[in-house]
Amino acid sequence: MTSIHDPAVRQFLDSTPALVGQLGYLGNDGRPLVLPIWYRLNEDHLQFVTHVSTLKIRSLQRDPRAVITVATPAEPYLYVQVQGEAHVEPGTSEVRGTLIDITTRYLGADRADAYVDEHHSAPGEAIVRIHPVRVHAAL
Repeated sequence: MTSIHDPAVRQFLDSTPALVGQLGYLGNDGRPLVLPIWYRLNEDHLQFVTHVSTLKIRSLQRDPRAVITVATPAEPYLYVQVQGEAHVEPGTSEVRGTLIDITTRYLGADRADAYVDEHHSAPGEAIVRIHPVRVHAAL
């Protein structure tokens, strides 16, 4: 086990090009679910943004246990797994800025604003912060 503050972990989570994270959580019927997400490392936690009406938000509000695994797509399959507690923050003034920052990691600054305007223009977005309880890495 390691820490979110380990320099190698932070470098991997902030890698360029950005790697897609896999969010794991428990669905309403208790079944484990996994979804790809764009994320960012922010201080001592990971963040992503999604609409408050999604199943993942309802599930995380009911049971905040979550995991995000970030892995390389080719051998030697390096990874960081962040197990933690999700904190959902709907409608904060930080949503657009967080979306722009995250989108810039994946699409570049020249495409971020247009992508956010096209895909996240409706009200009702929430920032989800995954605060680590355990961090495992194979780097």
